[in-house]
Amino acid sequence: MASLLRTLALLAAVAAVPEAAAFRVLGFFPFNAPSHNIMLKATMEALADYGHEVVVLSPFPLKKPRANYTDLDISKELPSLANTLTFEELTSLNQAGTIRLMAELGGAHFCRAVFQMQHFRDIMSGKHGKFDVVFTEICHGDCWAAVAYKLNVPLISISTQPDLAWQHERVGSVDNPSYLPVNFEPYAGRLTFPQRLYNTAVYIYYNWAHKFYMQWPSDEVVREFFGGDTPPISELLQRTSLTMINAHVSINPARPIPPTVINVAGIHLKVAAGSLVQCPVHAFL
Repeated sequence: MASLLRTLALLAAVAAVPEAAAFRVLGFFPFNAPSHNIMLKATMEALADYGHEVVVLSPFPLKKPRANYTDLDISKELPSLANTLTFEELTSLNQAGTIRLMAELGGAHFCRAVFQMQHFRDIMSGKHGKFDVVFTEICHGDCWAAVAYKLNVPLISISTQPDLAWQHERVGSVDNPSYLPVNFEPYAGRLTFPQRLYNTAVYIYYNWAHKFYMQWPSDEVVREFFGGDTPPISELLQRTSLTMINAHVSINPARPIPPTVINVAGIHLKVAAGSLVQCPVHAFL
């Protein structure tokens, strides 16, 4: 009798465990900057580790194939941008130069080049099966949001750098330049009044320039490949279900954020054998 009760209790416990569902994930990351890829690839690998089936369009395929992970390699079409810019060139850019460089590297012409690739056509034709969610990167014209729209699946966006001036409006998050320094600017801590005034002007400029130089030209490309009735990118971005940001309050300004925004700085870091986290010091910290 006791054995029967134990068996029934075990069956009841098993029945109470919710069914684990694996999702089919599309990572749409065509931008060919290796520094961006570090975080994006780590996110996709983590999803594969948890049993989800991941398909990634990227110019940076895995060096070793692994289970649940399919690379759609576009490195021949988009060679790596590594070592194409010097540190001095990057750090000497002003606001206009930053936007101009971003438009040159990932603007409307970049969207068109990716949408002309065979791998993209295979994705949209269903050759790689149906997907449950699409991950994209927040950086340039955001034309990749049209992929999730056309596939009729949720959109999750990842920012591989701290908060960009134009990324919070898509999820209704607060971004107040009176006390939150704009990314790319050298401010930290409490801002003086002149700094707040300048920071606000820069914030307005970045938002306008992003739309003028990248998003609006990309709208034309999206309508060209997805149909004239496709909503503008700004509207497609309102469908974003979640944003993951490479930021953390220990190194970035604290800001009010909704549940649809999560800070994930360090997501690419892996615990090595014999590291600090295995020592008693970790418990103290």
